[in-house]
Amino acid sequence: MKNIMKLGEKMRTSLKKRFCLCLTFILLATALLPSIGTASIHTPISPRGQTPSLLEKDYDTFTKGLEGLPVVPGSGGVTALSEEAFPVNVPEAVPNIAASRFGDGRIVLAGDQKYFSLKNNDDPLSLLARNTLLWLTEEANLNNGKGTRYTGRYEEALDQNKMLRIVTNSEEFTIDSSLPIEIVKVDKWDRKALNPNKYTVAIIDETVKQDEVSHLAKYVQQGGNIIAAINGGSLEGITRNTPVEKRAQLGNWRGIRISQHYPVQKLLNRMGLSLLNNKTYPVGTTSELTLDTIQENHAINRLREGKQIEQGILDYEDINMGPTGTDNTKKQSLLLSVLTETLESLTSDSPLYDWAMKEAASYGKVQFPVKRGEMPYRNSLLNFQFSHFTIDAGNEKSPYADEFPGEVSETAQPVKNKKISINLQNPDLMYTRALPSKNWISTGLYASPGKDVTINVPEGVENVSVQIGSHDDELNGLSEWKRVPNLVHFKKLSPGKNVISSPYGGLIYFIPMMTDTPEQQVEFSISGAIEAPFYEIGKTTKQEWDKIRERGEVVPFGELKGEKLIITIPSKYLLELEDPLQVVALWDEIVASYDRLAGLDSKNDMPNKKYPIPFRIVLDKQIKGGLMHAGNPIMAPIEYGSTNYAASIVNETYIKNDAWGFWHEIGHEYQQAPWTWGDLGEVTVNLFSLLTQEKFNNPSRLLVVTNGKDSYDRALEFVMDPNPQKLYKELGNFERLVMFQQLRMVYGWEFYTSIFTAYREMPDKQLPKTNQEMIDTFVTVASQKSGNNLLEFFSKWGIYCSEDAQTYINNLNLDEPETEIWLLREEKK
Repeated sequence: MKNIMKLGEKMRTSLKKRFCLCLTFILLATALLPSIGTASIHTPISPRGQTPSLLEKDYDTFTKGLEGLPVVPGSGGVTALSEEAFPVNVPEAVPNIAASRFGDGRIVLAGDQKYFSLKNNDDPLSLLARNTLLWLTEEANLNNGKGTRYTGRYEEALDQNKMLRIVTNSEEFTIDSSLPIEIVKVDKWDRKALNPNKYTVAIIDETVKQDEVSHLAKYVQQGGNIIAAINGGSLEGITRNTPVEKRAQLGNWRGIRISQHYPVQKLLNRMGLSLLNNKTYPVGTTSELTLDTIQENHAINRLREGKQIEQGILDYEDINMGPTGTDNTKKQSLLLSVLTETLESLTSDSPLYDWAMKEAASYGKVQFPVKRGEMPYRNSLLNFQFSHFTIDAGNEKSPYADEFPGEVSETAQPVKNKKISINLQNPDLMYTRALPSKNWISTGLYASPGKDVTINVPEGVENVSVQIGSHDDELNGLSEWKRVPNLVHFKKLSPGKNVISSPYGGLIYFIPMMTDTPEQQVEFSISGAIEAPFYEIGKTTKQEWDKIRERGEVVPFGELKGEKLIITIPSKYLLELEDPLQVVALWDEIVASYDRLAGLDSKNDMPNKKYPIPFRIVLDKQIKGGLMHAGNPIMAPIEYGSTNYAASIVNETYIKNDAWGFWHEIGHEYQQAPWTWGDLGEVTVNLFSLLTQEKFNNPSRLLVVTNGKDSYDRALEFVMDPNPQKLYKELGNFERLVMFQQLRMVYGWEFYTSIFTAYREMPDKQLPKTNQEMIDTFVTVASQKSGNNLLEFFSKWGIYCSEDAQTYINNLNLDEPETEIWLLREEKK
C-alpha cells in the first residue's frame, strides 16, 4: 500500500511538473514573442493537438531498441525553435538532433552524417537511422496497401518486403544494399524531384540553393519528409584546406555566416529548426531524455530562463542544464553558449528573428567593455544584433561607429566616378603548402558609416566581391568585448550599378573569387566614398603624399602599400610620416629575405614561383587571440600595455631591432603544414625571426638569460640526458628552436631553402598526414638535403622515427655528421 501511495505521489509530482513546464511556454510566448502573436503559442510541440503523451510517443520511436541515443563526438549543434519542433538528442546542453512537423510532413536535423548510417545491423547508429525513418514515414500513405512494391512507410518496407524510395542530390550518400530502400539521385531540387507522392523522404545537405528553398518547403508541407545531416560547426570555418569550389561559391575566406550564406538555414528556420555554429564534445557515449528534459532543452525555454535569471525571478540553481551535478558557474557558461549560438544563427525566415531585433534594441546603446558572461540573456541578444548586419544599401550609422573604427570628417568630400583599375587574377596558392594571402585589393577609399557608396561594375564581370572594413577579427566568443565584435562584411557584385553601405564604415576592398582565374584588368567606377590616406610604393610621389598630409585625418584608417606587405593603420600615425618610402621599403626588404629563405621568386617556375599577393598587417583596438596573430591579415593591437604598436610599426629603429612579434607573425605565413607537426607550431616560425635578427646584426634571442640560463643552457641539459624516453615536446618553444638553429649553424640557411623547396615539389599523394608520418618524412628529407644521417641527432632531441623510416634512412648510406651537432651553441657577440 505504501508503495502504491509513493507511486501515486510520484505521478502527481510528475504531472504537476509537466503542467508547469507547459505553462511556462505559454508565459514565455506571451512575454518574449509579442511580435509573433500569442494566439497559437502554447507549447514547443504541435498546435494540432499534440499532447505531452504524443511527444513521449515520438521520442519512444527514436529510441526503439536502444538504451539511450548514441553520441557522435564533434557533431554540430542544432536546436528546436518552434512549437512544432523538439530536441531529440542532447549530449550535454546543446542538442545535436532535433525534429519538427511542418504542414503535413516532417523533418529531422542531425549534426553529423554518422547519425544517418543506413546499415543492416544492430549497431546503435544503424538502429537510430532506422528509427528516424520510422518516425518520418509513420503517417505517409504513398501506395499504402495498394499491393505495389513501393511504400511510403518504412515500417511496411521492413515487414512486407516493399521498397521505400529516398531521393538525394548527394553523390556521397550510400546505403546497405540489403535494406529495403531505393536511392534516387537528382541534380537539383525542383518540383519533379520533390513529388511527395513518389518520394517519401529527401536527404539534403548544406548545398541547398536559394531557388530550391521554396520547392523543398512545399514538398514537406504537402507530406514529404526531409533528413538534413549537416555539421553546422564546420560551415563558417573557411580555411586554406576548403575546396576551391566552395570558396568560389561563398566568395570570401572569413566573414561567412550560416545565417546569410547558407540557404539551407533559411529552409530549416522556416520549419522550426536551426543549425548552430558550434560542435558538441560530450563526455558520455549515450544520451537519454525525458519529457521534462526535452521541453527544458527547447530554445524557447532557454530564452525564457535566461530572461528570468536576468530579472531575478530565477537563479541558476533553478534550471536543469548540463549533466547531473553541473554547478552554477558552469550553467551560466552553458546558458550563454546556447543562447548566443541560437540567436547568432537565426535567419530572417525564423519567427524569432523580428522579436530578437526588437528585444536587442530595447537595451539601447551599451557601454564597452562588455563582460559577456555577466548577463547571458542580454549579451546573447547584443551578439545577435552585432552579427546580423549587411552591407546592402540604406544602412543607418551605428551609434558605436565613432568609437571604433572612428569618426569621418564632416567636411570630407565624397568622390564622384572615381576610376579604380584592378587585376582580377587570383591564382590558387595551395601549391606553396603554406597559408596563402587573401586577395584583398585595396582601393584607397573609405565608406562613411551609414552612407551609400555606388559601384559600377563592367558587363561580364561576375566573379568579384566587395568588402567594407579591415578589422575582420570576429570577437563573438571572447569573454570581453572592447569594441563591436563584428565590423566587416562583404557582398558579391553584379554587372551594372551596385549600392552598398556599412553601419560602421571602413576601407573598401575588392576581392576576386577564390578560383584559379587568369589575368583580367577591370576598371570599376566608385561614387560616394572618401579618399583615405593611402601610400603605394612606386606610385605615390612625395608631392602627392604632402597633399594627403595636408588634407589630414578625414577618415580614421589609411594604408601603406608595399610590393610585399600592406599595413592598415590609424591615420594619425600614418600621417606623421614625412616620407613613408623608407618604412615601406624596409618591410618589403624583410619579406623579400623570407622569400629567399623559402626558395620563392617571381622568376622561378612553378611550384617555386612567388605569388604576387602581398601580406597584410592590420592594427585593431582588440584582436581575437594572442598578443598578435597570423592568418591573413596578420592582426595586432594598436596599443597593448605600455607599447604603442601603431607607432612602432612605422618606426625604422623598432622595425630593425625590436619587431620580433611582427617578424614572428609574418613567419607563420610561410610555415608549411606537412612539416609543422604538433610540437613545431610556434617553433619553426622563428627561423624567420632569427634570420631577421641576423640580417640587422642583432644578438640572438636564444642567448637571452632568464633565471640564470639562456635557451642553449636549458636545451643542452636536455640533449645530454641519456633517458631514451624523453620527448622533444617537454622543452619550451625557444629551447626547441635551438635544434633548428644548430642545423642552420652546420648546413647554412640554404639547408632550409632546400627543405621548403622539396615539400613544394613533393607530389600531393606523398605528403604526410599524421604526426609520425610528418616526423619520418622531415627527418628523411633533412638527412637527404644535409648529406648526413641525422637519426642520432634527432633522437638526442627526443624525436624518434618509426622503424621503417630508420631502415630507409640507414639504407641511404649517408655519412654521419662530422661533429656532435646536438652540442653546438652560438657564441655571444
